[in-house]
Amino acid sequence: MEIVKGINNLNSDWDGAVLSIGNFDGVHLAHKNICAKLQEKSQSEKLKSVILTFEPHPLSIVAPDRCPSLMTTLSEKIKRLENEGVDLMVVEPFTKSLSEFSPKDFVMTYIVNGIKAKHVLVGYNFHFGKNRKGNIEYLETLGREFEFSVEVLDPFTFEEKVVSSTEIRKMLASGSVADASLLLGTRHSLEGLIEKGDGRGSGIGFPTANISSPSTLIPSNGVYACWAKVKSFSKDFLPTVLNIGNRPTFDGQNVTIEAHIINWEGGDIYGEEIRLEFVEKIRNEMKFSSVEKLVDQIALDVKKTQTILEK
Repeated sequence: MEIVKGINNLNSDWDGAVLSIGNFDGVHLAHKNICAKLQEKSQSEKLKSVILTFEPHPLSIVAPDRCPSLMTTLSEKIKRLENEGVDLMVVEPFTKSLSEFSPKDFVMTYIVNGIKAKHVLVGYNFHFGKNRKGNIEYLETLGREFEFSVEVLDPFTFEEKVVSSTEIRKMLASGSVADASLLLGTRHSLEGLIEKGDGRGSGIGFPTANISSPSTLIPSNGVYACWAKVKSFSKDFLPTVLNIGNRPTFDGQNVTIEAHIINWEGGDIYGEEIRLEFVEKIRNEMKFSSVEKLVDQIALDVKKTQTILEK
């Protein structure tokens, strides 16, 4: 898949394209369905298949207080879309001036003159242009005027659940990482830097990697079975018990992300990048009456994690 940063850098020297527009956060099953339809249409019509997306998320510019925590960084999104058979992805910088485009200006700039789309595939709730004033009916009107067709995709369901980024974010926010993985078609992940903590984990026999600056949505507080990879140390993912929370047994005040990589033998990893992939929530975070009882519970968490990850 070719990546073009900005419509001004696109060389659309072709007879037309099949286009879909969206944020594609998570690249979940509904997005994969869009990609499959793009590929099918582009092959039958012998046209380029193109995705137009925006970076950063438009809400981060027009309404920062309503912008959700995202499930994928741009690099992760690209990596996942590369497996879906799309020819080209245009990543358009989203700016304040772009948010002021009228619906018609948006269509003329991106669909008609920029990408030269012959067919546009959009979701059932697609809106565009300033204040999202452009709707599907208006897009179809412009399509008739400028000779591109519009196909509106119905909600995509999996096991009777409508698949959407919003619903998957809700699942993750409640800790339902296993259910979220089913709708994503892959495990939810986050990446961050390992920083030096207070050493309590090592002191009780379960050393942890404290993770700062996580790149994506953090699931709710609790203990999770995960796979972890310290990027510069290993190509393999290792079984990991992950705790997200404020460590109530130690009267912690701030939320921390602490990964106990089971049987880690790689040495000092402070300052290294780590990737975590969530498999299942083991339990809620809880306060223990003594450090000894906490240690006993962590030992049980390790065993449960190993059982889960061996499946």
